Amino acid sequence: MADNVDGPEQCKTPDWECTEEEDDQDGDEDKWTNILRTICSLIFFLGTMSCAFFSKTSILIMISFSAMVEDDVSKRGLALLLVVFALISNNVVLFIKSIWKVIFDKEEQQQWTFVFKVCLAECISSALATLTVLLMSYQNIITNALLLNAVTFFPCLLSLISSCVQRVGYKMQQAKSRANLTNAVNMYEVTGEESFVDQGPAEAIILTPQPKSHTWEIVTTSIALILIIGGFVIFTLGLRLGWTPESPGLRKQDVLLIVMLILTSTTWWENFVMGTITIGSVKVNFSEFKAKIKKSRFSLYAFSIPTRMATALIVFLVFIVVDSGGQFGKTFMEMHQHIKILQILLPLVIIHAGCSLLCYWFGIVGCQINCQNRCFSMPLTLITPVTVSILLAFFYIRTNENICRGNGNDGGAKECKAVLNLVNLTNVEQMASWFCYDMCRFNHRPSDFFTYLSSSGVCWQLAIILFTLYTWQGKQKRIMRTGQLFLRRLHYGAFLEQSLLMSRRKDSDEHELSRTRKMYTQANILLCATMWHETPDEMKKILQSIYRLDEHRSSNQSVYKMEAHVYFDDAFVNGRINQYVCYLLETLSVVDKENNADRPDIMKQRMKKFITPYGMQLIFSLPFGCELVIHLKDKTLVRRKKRWSQVMYMFYLIGWKSRNNVEDRDHTYLLALDGDTDFKPGALMMLLDRLQRDDTVAAACGRIHPTGNGPLVWYQKFEYAVGHWLQKSAEHVFGCVLCVPGCFSLFRASALMHRNVAGKYTANSLEAKHLVQYDQGEDRWLSTLLLQHGYRLEYCAGADAHTNAPEGFSEFFNQRRRWGPSTMANSVDLLQSSSETVKRNQSISRAFVFYMHLNMVSSLLGPATVCLMLAGALTYIFHIDSGLAIIVSVIPQVLFLIICFKCKAATQMKIAGFLSVIYALMMTGTLFSVIGEMVRAQSIFTPVGLFTIVVAAIFIITAILHPKEFSCLIYGMLYYLCIPTGYLVLIIYSLVNMYDTSWGTRDSEVSSTEQVSKFKLKGGRPASWSYSCFGVNFGVASDAEENEATIPLAPTKDVVIEEVDQVQLKILEMVNKCKVDPLTQREARFWKEFVVKYLMPNELPPTQKVKMMQDLKELRNKVVLLFCMCNSLWIVATLFLQLAAPDLSLNWKLQGGTLKVEPLTVMFLISFGTMQVVQFFAMIYHRFETLLHILSYKERRIKDTLKDRAGRLFRRVSNLMDAESIFRMSNSTLSLPQM
Repeated sequence: MADNVDGPEQCKTPDWECTEEEDDQDGDEDKWTNILRTICSLIFFLGTMSCAFFSKTSILIMISFSAMVEDDVSKRGLALLLVVFALISNNVVLFIKSIWKVIFDKEEQQQWTFVFKVCLAECISSALATLTVLLMSYQNIITNALLLNAVTFFPCLLSLISSCVQRVGYKMQQAKSRANLTNAVNMYEVTGEESFVDQGPAEAIILTPQPKSHTWEIVTTSIALILIIGGFVIFTLGLRLGWTPESPGLRKQDVLLIVMLILTSTTWWENFVMGTITIGSVKVNFSEFKAKIKKSRFSLYAFSIPTRMATALIVFLVFIVVDSGGQFGKTFMEMHQHIKILQILLPLVIIHAGCSLLCYWFGIVGCQINCQNRCFSMPLTLITPVTVSILLAFFYIRTNENICRGNGNDGGAKECKAVLNLVNLTNVEQMASWFCYDMCRFNHRPSDFFTYLSSSGVCWQLAIILFTLYTWQGKQKRIMRTGQLFLRRLHYGAFLEQSLLMSRRKDSDEHELSRTRKMYTQANILLCATMWHETPDEMKKILQSIYRLDEHRSSNQSVYKMEAHVYFDDAFVNGRINQYVCYLLETLSVVDKENNADRPDIMKQRMKKFITPYGMQLIFSLPFGCELVIHLKDKTLVRRKKRWSQVMYMFYLIGWKSRNNVEDRDHTYLLALDGDTDFKPGALMMLLDRLQRDDTVAAACGRIHPTGNGPLVWYQKFEYAVGHWLQKSAEHVFGCVLCVPGCFSLFRASALMHRNVAGKYTANSLEAKHLVQYDQGEDRWLSTLLLQHGYRLEYCAGADAHTNAPEGFSEFFNQRRRWGPSTMANSVDLLQSSSETVKRNQSISRAFVFYMHLNMVSSLLGPATVCLMLAGALTYIFHIDSGLAIIVSVIPQVLFLIICFKCKAATQMKIAGFLSVIYALMMTGTLFSVIGEMVRAQSIFTPVGLFTIVVAAIFIITAILHPKEFSCLIYGMLYYLCIPTGYLVLIIYSLVNMYDTSWGTRDSEVSSTEQVSKFKLKGGRPASWSYSCFGVNFGVASDAEENEATIPLAPTKDVVIEEVDQVQLKILEMVNKCKVDPLTQREARFWKEFVVKYLMPNELPPTQKVKMMQDLKELRNKVVLLFCMCNSLWIVATLFLQLAAPDLSLNWKLQGGTLKVEPLTVMFLISFGTMQVVQFFAMIYHRFETLLHILSYKERRIKDTLKDRAGRLFRRVSNLMDAESIFRMSNSTLSLPQM
């Protein structure tokens, strides 16, 4: 973004080497991403499998031990109590999260009667599951492992009923649609009215899409239900054989266990029932019931989880009373005597709880990275046979066949009685002996029982595989939330894999159907770039990005469609086109040739021209079918500046174009760009994922990388890096991003057109504070409006974009002069309305508002803090008194403040540059003073030293976690030296010059000796237009307000022909020759009404301009006064503590002695350091989220059929024929008609 414009000669030569390097780099990135994805999917598969195994094995060992000591009621009671604790421990984390959500987030509150119903249902399911597990204590470990798969009866039955009901409903709807179509055709044959066929039967012809999965789902579910029932029948027949051949027959515990298994399966009803079910006069609307649960899920969890835990304990107490034969008191009085058993079983409880949570987490992550089959469905489906196989293999390794048969030899008796020796065995050996003893008891059962058990286990395993096939075929987008993946988050550890599989949302669920339609509806992306005084190199970046996206869309047509719009500010001066429009046209021609050597020139056959009430439209057809629309704004007709360009494309593209179908706005997204933004299609797709993931997200911004050369650009690279690494990540995690920059952010169309957002964004700046807040930082203000009206803003670190940064000192200061006051004004506005914003916005909590206050205070006290740092350096270097050092460090600030009030901007800039150099030298001394203090104290644990080390470690670790951006850390030293410039000099300059509302960047110099031309363009609004482009200026006419290079008429045309390249001249001729197409009447009426209502230039009369300037200066004075008072109080308080109250200093004890530290210094270091640590942990969380997003990124491409290839060949031949005809036409003489 340079000040001088050298012309577009650089655009003539295609940079083929650069393009090839970028392509190779992209290929390398894809290769390494695929390798990383493979490694991570393997890790998640092994993590899910191993955690599920240890969770399952630990609970089974505890249950089998309780069965082994059934004769000792106290040991059995202790073991079963720990089993219950293991079962309910899985929900403790979810309960804590629910309390957090209830406190800091807002959910719809339900009536107490509904809460009672939900709690009652959860109590019943908890009682059934707990009783089922307790009854398993009468069975063997292998039997229990197989029985856990038998809890799918009711879900399978409900799923079969729902599928049949849906199929019957489809048949009825299909018959109705056919009848409507037949009636419509018969009516047409009678009346012969063609319009009736076109309009009337149109809806009747649209039949409901046939649910192809219903038939297959009915078949598989039916087979699964048969297998479940068959498994229960076979298992019951096996139990009739008895525990031993001497005692055949079913026990009451066995019958009760089978009944409890069937009833426990009702826990997962929510995922397999839809619609309304009528039984006699009772009608139950399950859809409404599920919708209420979804809206208040965490609030309901906060009530239901404690009741579930209490119910489980009550069921345990009742079971112990019944099981012990009334010896309840003895059971609990003797529990404390079995410390050895507690030491063995308690680690199993911890292992079970931890592995259950990890398995749940691994499964969720596997689904989020689009590896659901490998990392979720496969390990959870196979965990039961794997567990049984490992247990059997372990048993046969430790024993031999004779011992297993329990034939009474000494070895068998010794092995079976080893469990009684609790002294000489370690915990692991003890558990192994328990397991072997349980297996020995298992081998004493009748031989036919093993056949029955294995057959029922196979039936249940096949049933759960067939029933959960939907988990292998589920459609999903990237980085979906847990609530979008799983319908139910409560699960019992004993039924871990069954609970996870049956809690995974089905595609037939109402929520899933609605979400799937939204996700897979073709998105409409509108690229909107604003331009003003960009150089040809900068224009080339944005155009190349548009061409890349056009090509990307051609292979992802089912994902999105797009239009590209460029809004060019101040395109005309005194009725003539300025030189920057010409740069854009030539750059477009060059980029088009680089990307499409076989197609006709874009300036010949792929351009349309329209005259509009705001200026002109130039529409170009891009190679792969998209349109590029360039809107040329005339400042004499409409308002200028970026905010009004944004208003134009918001109301035109979203408001007017989608007026007939407002629902399209839900799938329409607007990509805001600057005229020099460089990005790749993958970055846009990641932003799109963010908005499609959550309907409450109004906008998502990417990672902005400043480009350019020079020390100031290096400074900005580190500044941008730290701002994105820590600040934006923390805002994203704890609340909302406070500002989405307009250079690369994707907005939701429906959010932008919210009445209170779009309506207020078009407000005129009638007051001084509005001029600062509205026009100086339009991106920040739009973000504030979205936040205040309940929308969420997010940050996507994987979406990279590059934009030019100011390279000159003056340009950088002028840019921050606009940004600084606007940021402060919007922050104050958001904090003032925080109480109302917290009520409306679910992502903004009181804690996040407190975090915003801390940021505000740290920014406000930045100059005083820097002053104290410099005072410390003066004290160390020159050995002067600390109080005097503070006074000396304040003097330059006061002098610069006076200079900014009294002197011109040029003088201020020179003094600022001089102070920046001096302060950089002093910051070097500050660094050595910190090191010297640590050396003098003989410890690195001084307050300032510890703070410096912690901050440096945070930056280094953060850079390591951003490997592609690690080089930004190199510029950290330059950023450190420039801290006084950024937090002291720049703040003073921006606040004092707050009244200056000029843009300050991209101003062009006016040349005095330029060649001129007398070219006139056909179709222009003024009587004559002229050009200055292609590296040759046809003439210059200065505009006092904008210093704009303009092109008056030339004395002769021959002068131009001699100096202008013939190819470039032909481009001008083709633009001139382009036919002017009229706008439609509706569009023309829209623009006229819209311009009159919103865009009419509102130049203030001279008297009001003077008053506005006075108001701005008065506002400036108030802000500067407040700013100076706050910093003065901070400095005076520190000075007072050092001079007048040394006894108030804190004694910081070190190995080499005691160090005196001011309380304010400690307080500031602790608060700022705490904020850094909080941001650091938020960054770690966000980095993991970004990693999952990158791993899940897979483009969906349309299948390349023979028809597609033939179509491309036909278009290629047509283009060659068009090019040949144009070539013949270009050889003829072209005359330029005059306007």
